[in-house]
Amino acid sequence: VPKVIAIMERLTRNVDIPPEYLYYGIPSPWLQVKCMKILQYFPTPDDPELLDAQLKVMKTILTGTDMVKNFNKNNALHAILFEAINLVTSMDYAHELLNPCVELLGKFLTMKEPNIRYLALNT
Repeated sequence: VPKVIAIMERLTRNVDIPPEYLYYGIPSPWLQVKCMKILQYFPTPDDPELLDAQLKVMKTILTGTDMVKNFNKNNALHAILFEAINLVTSMDYAHELLNPCVELLGKFLTMKEPNIRYLALNT
């Protein structure tokens, strides 16, 4: 788990990411989603430093993601956001992040895109 959280920290800070791992300026969205899926299989870290790092990463993803007009970039951002919401709702100590998750889900429910609305309802 510590290595997965370290990977997520690196990806969300966008530090030392080779250009071939950027998808429309997003560092390895597929790896971010996979890392969050992996973290859902494990209990919330007991180590305060690890927990703090994981919460910071989730907060960065939830609050620092803006939608753009580029369809492909939006798809990648939505995949990351939905997986972040799934991870936050499965964590034991992420109470302060539940409010941004609910706000995002509400925002997704008001979108014109039916697939996004469905994903919001399914999350």
